[in-house]
Amino acid sequence: SSSSSSSSSSSSNSSMSFSAGLRLGDLNDFISPSQACMKPVNVPKEDGDTKAAKIEIREDGTYVEVAEDGKQSALKAAQISLADCLACSGCITSAESVLITAQSTEEFLKQIQTGKTIAVSVSPQTRASLAVHFNLTPLQVFKRLTTFFKSLGAAYVLDSNFGLEVSLLETAADFLCRYRAAHPAEPAANSGEATAAGPLPLFVSACPGWVCYAEKSHAYALQHLSSAKSAQGVMGAIVKQHIAKTIGKKPDQVYHVSVEPCYDKKLEASREDFSTNGVPDVDTVLATLEVVDLLNQTDTDFKSLSESPLDTAEGDTLLGQPGSSGGYCEYIMRRAARELFNMEPPREFSYRTIRNTDFRETSLKVRPACQPGSWIIK
Repeated sequence: SSSSSSSSSSSSNSSMSFSAGLRLGDLNDFISPSQACMKPVNVPKEDGDTKAAKIEIREDGTYVEVAEDGKQSALKAAQISLADCLACSGCITSAESVLITAQSTEEFLKQIQTGKTIAVSVSPQTRASLAVHFNLTPLQVFKRLTTFFKSLGAAYVLDSNFGLEVSLLETAADFLCRYRAAHPAEPAANSGEATAAGPLPLFVSACPGWVCYAEKSHAYALQHLSSAKSAQGVMGAIVKQHIAKTIGKKPDQVYHVSVEPCYDKKLEASREDFSTNGVPDVDTVLATLEVVDLLNQTDTDFKSLSESPLDTAEGDTLLGQPGSSGGYCEYIMRRAARELFNMEPPREFSYRTIRNTDFRETSLKVRPACQPGSWIIK
């Protein structure tokens, strides 16, 4: 389902709508892009430099370092990157328009003219949202999006569900490793590698809004985050490393666009964590609403577009896993049932609502070998 961050109407030229987790109200840090950043100057330090100095601000707003001997030297203004913003609790939480013009439809259209190979990854949530909006099936939407993006100059239009399948595999492996490390006495725990495992519970790291919220407000939770990349991150690595190599291009000669339901995905793509040798795995993220804006901007009647063949090995078959929020919970539960307890998981999992409909719990009944007549809830 599409994130609540996409619920407000937005155009390419308007401010972006991020999730509530990124717009915390209790940090007392509101500054607009026109105000001074909390990192105004860069003070270089040399090894063995222990001399005391002070920094003065001149009337014209420039900064000067004054040494003990009275010698003054002007300080250069620091270059603030998006990574700096994400690492602090400053303006990125309140001034959303500070988030780079690179994450826009204008930049996407500009890059098409550069001669780079354009690859577009489309998320299943975007297909579902557009299917409802245009009263089409997800497959029809995907084929029409393929036609649309290729008419603009894209060479590939890919299904990001392939990246989700890889992300599910890696996240499940992370959980199994952590479980075995936490339960060494259980027979099933000895059947796999449990070295360097993090603690339980495991938090899926696919939501950049939640990850950013945890970094700013709940640092203790970071050790519980899965090390697995999200579907977007996996697709970025596939496009920039595998596909680029296959077609004889360098990673920076391929421009990767990810179409996602949530504006927070722009934050994920902009982090230095998701780049290789300085080349980002995802160059631009377009939200579902921005695709609708792009259709309107180009006067495209989406329902009248022809349906192009898909750039997938599965042909007209769309990949997918059962369950909400990407299917992580159910996939991990099924893997755990088979690999930890040597049992076949139920066909469907039942959920119990805890706080609200967004916070639900499911469990697995396991019959222990030492007590065959009883069940243990896992």
